[in-house]
Amino acid sequence: MVLKLYQTDFGVYPPGPNAALVRTLQTAGQKGSPYGGILLEHVAPSGELLDRWQRPFVYKVGVKVRGGSALGFRLYSLGPNGADENGEGDDISVEN
Repeated sequence: MVLKLYQTDFGVYPPGPNAALVRTLQTAGQKGSPYGGILLEHVAPSGELLDRWQRPFVYKVGVKVRGGSALGFRLYSLGPNGADENGEGDDISVEN
């Protein structure tokens, strides 16, 4: 995952929220190329990465992840119901 690659290079996860994440991943990394192959069709005019329901993903960095004491990130879609359940319920979530 590109977030882990960025963290390996810089020692921290990319800054949030969503639009800042997109900008960061589209800039050149330590190897001279962008981290994310983010297609423009998946980015709103606001610069936010969109899920399959055309709603912005939620990206939180510096959060305590489930079952752990370390701070990491949580990236999630609001899922089919469009309700923010903090990565729970029908939300589609990735965290580290």
